[in-house]
Amino acid sequence: MEYLNRKDGISASALDAYIRCPKRFFLQYVCAIDKPQGISEEDDPAEVGDIIHAVLRETFMPYKNRPLPAKSQEDLRKDLAQRAASLFENALGNNAGAANLPPQSLFMLRHSGPHKLRTYILGMPDEQSTVLDLEQQRTAAINVGAATRRLCGCIDRIDRREDGLYILDYKTGAINLPAKSLWENSSLWLANFE
Repeated sequence: MEYLNRKDGISASALDAYIRCPKRFFLQYVCAIDKPQGISEEDDPAEVGDIIHAVLRETFMPYKNRPLPAKSQEDLRKDLAQRAASLFENALGNNAGAANLPPQSLFMLRHSGPHKLRTYILGMPDEQSTVLDLEQQRTAAINVGAATRRLCGCIDRIDRREDGLYILDYKTGAINLPAKSLWENSSLWLANFE
């Protein structure tokens, strides 16, 4: 639990690891023990997520502090979707991690990645959006009773829309929701470690 008192905060990934498996959290974050390196015969979801995040950052960077194309501007949206697909293909060709993927996974990724990016961009909300920031590290203090917890992480994208600010968190894998009992775990949230 001492890890929760870090001055630089605890990341959402570390908190998620603790929720899923406290032992894994301890080994990975407290002891800093990495997974053994070897030849992978499986996909590397983290590597794929890194590629997608980099592609989306590069796709939207020209629109920082500028309005994104609205759905009514279909040609501009299609151009943006094509830009994302091209950046993705280039990223796969230049990424050492992608080269280490099993051939069948790389084949599927080459075909599904551009399609998913196009679908995402063409399906963006119809309302006017302006990209305010991309891939920004942030830290926030949260007071819970007498304890203060610092959370840190990377915000993928911040948009201004007609009704306010939106924080976007790109998800490339499964979303595991924590058990309801997590929020009732007073030893995690209220303990004073100082």
